[in-house]
Amino acid sequence: MRRARGFSLIEVLVASAIGLVLVALAYQWMTGSTRILTRGQNKMGDTNQAELVFRWIDQDVHTAAPPTPAIGNPLIENGGRTLTIDRYVDPDGANPVARRKIVWTFVPGVDGANSYIERAPQPGPGAPAIPATRFAVGTLTACVVKAAGHAAPPGLSVKLTMKQPED
Repeated sequence: MRRARGFSLIEVLVASAIGLVLVALAYQWMTGSTRILTRGQNKMGDTNQAELVFRWIDQDVHTAAPPTPAIGNPLIENGGRTLTIDRYVDPDGANPVARRKIVWTFVPGVDGANSYIERAPQPGPGAPAIPATRFAVGTLTACVVKAAGHAAPPGLSVKLTMKQPED
């Protein structure tokens, strides 16, 4: 008696089930890896935004003009939500004493909703208008801005807390 060539229905069903299980496991592994990668990219974006904020604040503070007796420089107002720095526009330029006020505004939100950090250079005499720049939009949950160190040169302490929404 000759045996028929091919697979029985049971063998095909078992092979299909094993194949489906392997595809499902691979899909779960891929989606989990993608989620982890996305979170890592979001955290990297937050870190880059915070680094830019700290660099720009550092530059503004290091080019700050001497404080006037009535108003300190930098000036922290609104419970640490507003930072005003009167700085030289270009200390090494053609007019090294030209000044411009820079207003930093920190608007935290619950879970980062409607939050941002804004750097707004104020128009000054002989200085061209510069548009405001926003950082960390939708991720700032808390901030602390306070004076630190000695009065001259002024010190500043800035702490930012940012959160990315979960996937």
